Amino acid sequence: ARDVDRGISNRSAAQSIAFQAARSGAQSTAATELRSGVAMIDPAAAARAATATAGALFTSYGVDGSVTSIDVTADSVSVIVAIVDDGLTVTGAGTVRAERAP
Repeated sequence: ARDVDRGISNRSAAQSIAFQAARSGAQSTAATELRSGVAMIDPAAAARAATATAGALFTSYGVDGSVTSIDVTADSVSVIVAIVDDGLTVTGAGTVRAERAP
């Protein structure tokens, strides 16, 4: 039961971390495009922000994890993370789309 509970907790943590990392990355919009009314994400800045956020959250949650994938398109960021605990790996995925506020 303890392993099942920990696995569920880790899966929940992985989902949360992936979403928050994607959210952080999606906030990396290119200023020139944003001024023209288009929300374009800067891929390099988004990857740095997502990686930094995930790293901080792994530490905060007290888990051993890593970012396994970051996919940046013109207006969205998708992040996949993995948490390894006692030989068991769980993954979480999150995708956030950037929108320009009206």
